Amino acid sequence: TTIQRLVDFQLSSDNRLWALWQDTDDQPTLAVCDIIIKTWHEVAMSQPLSPEDVTIPYHSSVPEEFLKKIFDPRKFCTSSIRKALSVHQRTPLSSRNPSMKSLQDDVVKLMETEVAYNLPDEDNLKQSLDEIQLLTWSTFYTSCVQYQQYASKPIAITNPDGCIPTIVKKGYVSQQIPVSMLEAVCRGVDASQLKFLYPVADDLVFTDLVKLLNCLSLLSSILGKEYLEELAQSVQLCDNPATFIHGAMEDIKESNESELEDYIGQIGDIVSTINALLLCLEPGQIQHEFKRGRGSNSPKLPLVLPIFTAIIFTDPTNCCAVNATHQYVEDRLHLVLLLLIVTVLFDELQENYLIFHINIIFKFSERVAIYVHSYSAIMWAVSAEKEHVPNSSIEHTLQSLSVGDNKSSSRTLLEGFLKNEGGKLLCCILRENSEQFNGVIDNAVIPKAIAGIIQLLWPLGPTVSFPKYLFTNSLFGSLQYYINVRLNKWCDFSPAYISYMLAYCYLHNGQYNKAVHTFIQAGGKAGMDGMLIGSMLELDLEEQLAENEIEVLFYTKVLEIFEKLELAEQVIILAKHAISKASVKDDNMPILCSSMFRQCLQLNRFNEAYKAIFLNPSWEHKKDCLRMLVMALCEKKKYKLLVEHSYDDMHVEVVNILEHRARCSDLLNSRHKYYDLLFSFHVYRGNYGRAASTMYEQMCRLQNEYSASPSANVLHLQHMCLVSTVSCLRLVDKQYRWLVHPVDKNIYDKSCRSPKRNAEGEALPVENSQRKIRLVEFDQLQNELLLLECRMKLALDEENELNVGASASEKETLSLLVHSSYFNDAFIICDKFKLDKKSVFEVMCTRCIYASYSNDDAQIWSWLKKNEIRSSDAHSSASDVAWRFLETSLSEHGEIETHKSSNYRAVLQTLLSYSYPLPAWFVKIYKKINCPELIRMLLCYDWLELSTTLCVDYMNAVMGVSPAEFGIHSSLLNINKQVWSPQNEISQLLSVLDDMRHEEKYNKLYKTLFSKREEYFEEIKRVSATDRFHASMVH
Repeated sequence: TTIQRLVDFQLSSDNRLWALWQDTDDQPTLAVCDIIIKTWHEVAMSQPLSPEDVTIPYHSSVPEEFLKKIFDPRKFCTSSIRKALSVHQRTPLSSRNPSMKSLQDDVVKLMETEVAYNLPDEDNLKQSLDEIQLLTWSTFYTSCVQYQQYASKPIAITNPDGCIPTIVKKGYVSQQIPVSMLEAVCRGVDASQLKFLYPVADDLVFTDLVKLLNCLSLLSSILGKEYLEELAQSVQLCDNPATFIHGAMEDIKESNESELEDYIGQIGDIVSTINALLLCLEPGQIQHEFKRGRGSNSPKLPLVLPIFTAIIFTDPTNCCAVNATHQYVEDRLHLVLLLLIVTVLFDELQENYLIFHINIIFKFSERVAIYVHSYSAIMWAVSAEKEHVPNSSIEHTLQSLSVGDNKSSSRTLLEGFLKNEGGKLLCCILRENSEQFNGVIDNAVIPKAIAGIIQLLWPLGPTVSFPKYLFTNSLFGSLQYYINVRLNKWCDFSPAYISYMLAYCYLHNGQYNKAVHTFIQAGGKAGMDGMLIGSMLELDLEEQLAENEIEVLFYTKVLEIFEKLELAEQVIILAKHAISKASVKDDNMPILCSSMFRQCLQLNRFNEAYKAIFLNPSWEHKKDCLRMLVMALCEKKKYKLLVEHSYDDMHVEVVNILEHRARCSDLLNSRHKYYDLLFSFHVYRGNYGRAASTMYEQMCRLQNEYSASPSANVLHLQHMCLVSTVSCLRLVDKQYRWLVHPVDKNIYDKSCRSPKRNAEGEALPVENSQRKIRLVEFDQLQNELLLLECRMKLALDEENELNVGASASEKETLSLLVHSSYFNDAFIICDKFKLDKKSVFEVMCTRCIYASYSNDDAQIWSWLKKNEIRSSDAHSSASDVAWRFLETSLSEHGEIETHKSSNYRAVLQTLLSYSYPLPAWFVKIYKKINCPELIRMLLCYDWLELSTTLCVDYMNAVMGVSPAEFGIHSSLLNINKQVWSPQNEISQLLSVLDDMRHEEKYNKLYKTLFSKREEYFEEIKRVSATDRFHASMVH
């Protein structure tokens, strides 16, 4: 035309002439002409940007909204933003090409500086801050728009693939993408072209479909694009779009209700028509929407409407495909919104006429609402910016479990999806639909790529590749929003797998209880979800497993995640639920019970841990858990709880565990007294025999391991053990008061020889290396207790310098007691073990002799007090008390006559050996017990004077003078019994005295003794004669 200037033109390989025009306002126009038909059609292009007022929502801020618009890749290219930034910074344009993140940071920094510079005084700061921000950002936004307008001026048109042109502009290259035929019809294209693309068999239904699309086109023109965009934003966050449309229907009717009613009234079979259109909206039909008739029987579609300008950045293919998909989804979302409005409007307008269709129309509203939800979700997926994933501890932990890396630099989620697994899946789809696909997404492939992307992003299947991408790349914030907001309630595809990923999001955000309950929801549906079974559980779908088995297996896998994150509370909740669903024979039941046990133990919930043990069907798992419980209770010093549990059939295992720990522990340095605990365990159950055996074993260990130089503490422990042993056995029947104690001969073998080989290195027979046992009776235990008490006294005696062995025998103990002056205890030992008391009396006598010559009464009292002797006479000296103690001891010990004689003889020998004068009381007692022996002993030590006196007194006693003093029961005055006198000792004494008669003293003694013996003999003759006379008289 005369008002347009031709910029460039191209002839495509399909006989179409493309012409690029520019009017007087520099607005570009693209037109196409089929050479055969020779008819020009104008192509709808994206409108160039114009300065506009940016509306700031109440929930957003000024910088946030402007940044969204400025850095929208479909509106601005990087060069325009850089130029605007350079102008505002008043710096020359840099030659480097910064990243989008760096460029955004520079813009924010510049705007903050300008806002701070333009701030007024503090009084009006709050009122004008928003205004200054809006003004500053608007100025920069206007500059960006101006530079973008300049960069958008077309300079040429190319046709690289031979079909669809590419417009070369001053700042970038714009790729034109064909729209689907449904949107094309809504834009005014001949609707008859649809018949070749969609399977509508009935011509009447097809006619009604065209009328319905015309109605949608009219409604779109009435409402306008801006209203549809606002409506799409509002509907995306609604649980029920149909209800929202009902609420907004008044505003829609005000536009042009009468014309809409006319169009709707022309539709005949509304049910079949909506069914046909919904069939066209299926994702599987997208592949057919972009096909052009190239076969011999297919008509050629004459019109293509490129409506989108793709701004090329670093990745032309992906960026172009992403932007094209964004435009396609936006158009399709508007289409389904229009259809939902018409459906709701038809329901209201025809309520009386189609009363029997109300339920059907309502179902259509629900079906259309599903499409609204689906395209809203896809719209968010193609436009949402990719979140930044910080390397926090929880995210690192989750990534180490089951998620992948997040190293992509993509700006949007869809870009990142296509650069990862989504791109591989898209290539597979393109190869399936085109044998000529070479792996490169060029301009000719983009329409099919759009269809593939929609198929991958479709929330209702057949795949969950997009949420799986978010999951595997740690985009948990986006994934949680996508599932909770975009898929909430209406999407029922693979619900278990979706819930599983949502639970991971809660886990990432620290919402652990929500994560547990969501995992439980996922587990309840796991048996019916093939996605979850194949990907997470890694099971063969052909494997025959019951639903509850799959559910339990799922919980088992999830438990590992919580355990690695050390979330004990959540593990318990999940394990309890899993156990309630599992059967006793389930292979995972032991794992579940063990997991619950471990976490209960970690939280110190010992009663719950105890119950978890007995829920476990596996004996080995129960043993392991029981061992852990026992050790934990010991560590927390919950001994009372440990003892009072019943343990049912695992009672023996508890005993074995405690015995093993006791035998492996250091008796003195161990934190836990396992023997005492085991003793309490048996006593609590009334098993006094086992309790006694436990204490005795501890006593034996103390005795063997510390036998060299036992301390007072060791002996005290031994004493307590032995007292406990004896006390327990007293509670047992007399016939069972005995113990069986194992004896390892290597304990007593101190030669460092091998227990398995002899000195020559030859292996010993098996029977020689086996442990033996010994029977310990109750009396033996009492005797051991007595010896131990004595050893304790010795160990506690500060004056005792001798080493007290832990396993000292009764004789050794007696010697130590006597050496330390514990004479009373020594007498008890002698009586108990039937030992000779001579050594005791010898040492006691020696102590008394030294006491007589010593001036240190304190030393004498020190050993007297050891025997619990107190002086009753305030004027008595220590030596007198000592001699009285000796006298008392001699009279108390040794009731057997022979013992009396031997004990006195021992004292006598000691006194004589020290040449100490014999005490009168001692001589008085001794001559009554065994005077001849006394005379012999005195004679041996040359005590001639005392010997002579005793011999004279003894013969007088025989002749009837005080015979009781010598223990004589019959004398010559009473001849009822035979009498005798020690003539051998008297003869020997006379012989000695005779040899010493040259001394006057001994001569006198000799005469006295000799005359007394002669007198004794005469008396014997007289008594014998009288006895014979009486005997003759009787006869």
